[in-house]
Amino acid sequence: MSEEFFPAEPRSLEETGLGLLPLADLALKILYVTGQMTGFELAQAMGLPFQAVLGRVVDFLKRERYCETRGVAGFGEGAYQYSVTEKGSAKAREALWKNQYTGPTPVPLSEYNRAVRAQGLPPVRADRAALEAALGDLVLGDGVVEQLGPAVAGRHSLLIQGAPGNGKTAVARALAAFLATGEVYVPYAVDAQGEIVLVYDGTLHGPPVKDRPAEQEPAGPRQDGRWVRVRRPVVMLGAELHLEALDPSLDEISRCYSAPPQVKANNGVLVLDDLGRQASPPVGFLARLTHLLEVRSDRLAFRAGQRVEVPFEGILIVTTHLGVRELGDVATLRRIRHKVSLRAPTFEEYRKIFRKACVRRGVPYDENALAYLLQRYYVQPKVPLRAADPAEILDRLVDVAAFRQVRPSLSAELLDIACRSYFGAIGDVAASA
Repeated sequence: MSEEFFPAEPRSLEETGLGLLPLADLALKILYVTGQMTGFELAQAMGLPFQAVLGRVVDFLKRERYCETRGVAGFGEGAYQYSVTEKGSAKAREALWKNQYTGPTPVPLSEYNRAVRAQGLPPVRADRAALEAALGDLVLGDGVVEQLGPAVAGRHSLLIQGAPGNGKTAVARALAAFLATGEVYVPYAVDAQGEIVLVYDGTLHGPPVKDRPAEQEPAGPRQDGRWVRVRRPVVMLGAELHLEALDPSLDEISRCYSAPPQVKANNGVLVLDDLGRQASPPVGFLARLTHLLEVRSDRLAFRAGQRVEVPFEGILIVTTHLGVRELGDVATLRRIRHKVSLRAPTFEEYRKIFRKACVRRGVPYDENALAYLLQRYYVQPKVPLRAADPAEILDRLVDVAAFRQVRPSLSAELLDIACRSYFGAIGDVAASA
C-alpha cells in the first residue's frame, strides 16, 4: 500500500475541493431519485461525513426550500428524514438534465492527478527466481527470461513479438499479474471542468479490498468515502479496441463520461494484446500509447471541445504478430524500451508443453501418442509447431470423450477426431497422407 497517498476524510466542505452548489445539486438528485433518506444515509451515499460537510449542504437545501424534514429516525440532525419539496423537484430535474450521476461525490481532477503521481508504479521484486516462478507454468525458449528480466526490473514498457499461437498473450498475462502487486486508491468519479468522469470500474479494478477490523486500524484520519481501495489494476485491450476508445466515452443517457482504459490502468499495468488485429491502423495505437510513455500524461478530449490533462503512471505491455517495419518509425519504437521475440517451440519444448497440458486436464500422457500426433499432423503436412496447439487439441479431445462417455485418453481415434476439429482442412490433408 502506498504510504505517500491516503485519501483522508474531508474535515470541512472546503476540503472536498468542490463548492456548495455542486454538492447541493448532487444531494438533491439523490434525494429526488431515492424519495426519502436520513441525513446519515445521504452522507453515506455521497461518501462524505454528515457533521463536517453534509450538514451545511442540507441546511442550504432547507433554507432554499428545496428539501424538508419528514420525521426522525434517531438522535441528531443526521437522523432526520429528508425529502425534496415541489420546488426541489423542479431543481433536481434541472440538475438531472445536465447529468444523471447519483453516485459518491466526484473528486476534483487536481486531487486525482496528485493521487496518481503519489501512488506511482507498482513495486516489483525483480530477481530471476521470482520472475521464473511467475512464468513457471509456461515453457519458454532459451534466453527469454533473460530478455524479460530487465523490463520487469526497471518497470519499463515491453513489446513482445512473435507468430500467432506462440505464447505472447500468456506471457503478457503472467507478467501483468506479477507486476500488479499491492493496492491503490481509485476514485469512484472525477469532476473534470464540470464533466463527470467515471473512473472506478468493478469489471477491471475488481471488488473493493475489505478494510481491516477497526481494532487493527492505526490511529489517524478516516478514509474518504469518495475513494475505493483496490488491487493494482491490469487492463487488457484486445482486437475489439478502436482508436477512439482512448478518449473518454459519453453515455448519452446518463450524460456522464467513462474514463478511457489508459486512465483506468493508472498505477497498474496496461496490456495491448495482439496489436494489428484491431480495425484501426496499428501505427495510430502505437503512436498514442508511446506518447503516453514519453510525457507520462495524456490530454483527454470531451464532446464540448474542452481538454484536460491527466497523468499516466502505468506499465505498458504490447504484444503483436507484426514485424518491426509494420509498427511505425524508429522514433516511435524507441519509446518502447524493451523488445522480446518469441519463436516457435522446438520439438522438445512442444513435448513439455503437451505434457503440462495433459496433467492439467487429467489426460494420461503417452510418449508414443505424442510421436504419432507430431508425425501425422506436423511433420507430414509440414505444419509449424505452435505453443498454443497442445491445449487446443486436448480441450477438443476431452469434449469428444465426454460426448462418447469414455475416459479421455491419447488414443489414435480420439487424437484424430480432435486434430481434425482443430486443424480443419490441414487435418483432412494429413489424414489422407
